[in-house]
Amino acid sequence: MGASVEGAYQLPGFCATWSWTGKDVFEAFYKKDLAKRLLLGKSASIDAEKSMITKLKTECGSQFTNKLEGMFKDIGLSKEINESFKQSSQARTKLPSGIEMSVHVLTTGFLDIKDSTSIEDKELRRTLQSLACGKVRILQKVNAIQMKETVEENTSTTERVFQDRQYQVDAAIVRIMKTRKTLSHTLLITELFQQLKFPIKPSDIKKRIESLIDREYLERDRSNPQIYNYLA
Repeated sequence: MGASVEGAYQLPGFCATWSWTGKDVFEAFYKKDLAKRLLLGKSASIDAEKSMITKLKTECGSQFTNKLEGMFKDIGLSKEINESFKQSSQARTKLPSGIEMSVHVLTTGFLDIKDSTSIEDKELRRTLQSLACGKVRILQKVNAIQMKETVEENTSTTERVFQDRQYQVDAAIVRIMKTRKTLSHTLLITELFQQLKFPIKPSDIKKRIESLIDREYLERDRSNPQIYNYLA
C-alpha cells in the first residue's frame, strides 16, 4: 500500500518541509508554489529552481517533471516576447513614455478565446469571471495570485489530487479486469496495490469498484459475489 513519507526541500528564498503520502500530492503543491514564484518574480535563484527539478527528474522520472519544465519554457518565451515588443516600432510609438509593460505568456491560445468562442465581450468576461472565482474554479486569475497560501487554495489542491486519484484507480481496475476477465476481490486488491503509485485504503477501492459496477464496467459473479467479471 505504501507508507507516509517525510520529505523536505529548500531553495533560496523558499523553504518548506512537507509530509506527503504520495508523489502526486507533492507534485500538485510544488507545481502551484513554483508557478507563483515564477509569475511574481519571487524566486531568489532560477538556477536553484532548475537544479531542484533536475533532482526530481532523477528520482521520479521525466513524466513527473514535464509540467514543471514546461513552466520554465513559458517564462523563457515570455521574456523573448517582451524583449521583442520593447524593440518594436509599436512599443516606441504607441506606449506613453515612462510606462513599463511586462506580459507573462503561460501557453498559446488564451490570447484567442474571444475569437474562438464568438462570445460578446461583456458576456465572455462575466463567464470567465465565474469560472475563475466561483465555487468550482476551473480557471485561475493570475493577477489575483498571492504568495501566501490560503485555506481555500490548500483545500482546492487537495481535492484536485483526490479526484485525480479516483480516475487513476478506476483506470487501473478496468485495465486489470480487461486483461484478466475474471478475478477475485482479494487478487484484484493485490494487483491494484502493486500498480498504484500512492497509498489507498481498501474501503476506498471498494467504493471505486462499486462505482464501476454501477456504470456497468464490471459485474459480480452470480455464483460468488467475491468474484468480478469484466463487461466488454
